[in-house]
Amino acid sequence: VHFLYKKLRDIIIESGLIVSPLLKAVTLFFSKEKLKNVLINPSEFPESGKNKREADIFETTVSSLLSSGGFPSIPLKGYDVLTNPNSKKEIGSADILSYDEKTATLLVISCKSKTVERNVVDQISNTAKKIEELLKEPHVNVLPVIFTADEAIAIKETAKTVGVAIVDKSKIDDLFKKVQVEKLVVEEIF
Repeated sequence: VHFLYKKLRDIIIESGLIVSPLLKAVTLFFSKEKLKNVLINPSEFPESGKNKREADIFETTVSSLLSSGGFPSIPLKGYDVLTNPNSKKEIGSADILSYDEKTATLLVISCKSKTVERNVVDQISNTAKKIEELLKEPHVNVLPVIFTADEAIAIKETAKTVGVAIVDKSKIDDLFKKVQVEKLVVEEIF
C-alpha cells in the first residue's frame, strides 16, 4: 500500500498537477520552483533579514495563530502581489493564505497593524474574487479576511456588506484563547 501511495504521489508531482488548493493558490503569487528554492535557501526570501518591521511580526503571528488553530497558513511576504498571468499586471495582493480542509475554505488575508481603511476592504475583496476566478476550483470557498491589531468597530459593518470579515484586537484575543484548547472553525472568523 505504501509503495502504491508513493508511486501515485510521484505520478501526480511529475504531471505538474497540484492537489492542495492552498499550494495552488500560493503558486498564483510565485512559482513552485521559487517556493522550493526559498524552502532550501530561506535567505532568498524577500525581507528575510533581522530587521523585521512591526507589520512583518504581526503577519507572522497571525499566520502562527491560524496554523495553531488547525488552518495551515502561508505568509506571502515579498511575494504578496497577485499578477494577471497573461498581462503580468498587478490585480491584487494578500499577506497570508490559509486553508481549512474540513470546509474547503481558502482564507485570503490582509494584515494591518493599524487602522483599517475602506480601500483595504475593497482591495482584499477584489483579490479574493480574482483568486477564486484563477483557481478554477468550484468546491473551494474563497473568503477575504482582514486581521488588524486595532479595534475596528466603525469599519466592520461596511466590510460585512461586501463579504469581508474583520478580525480585530478583541476577536484576535478570543481566537488566541480558543486555539489553546481546541481547533478553530471558519464561522468563528466570520
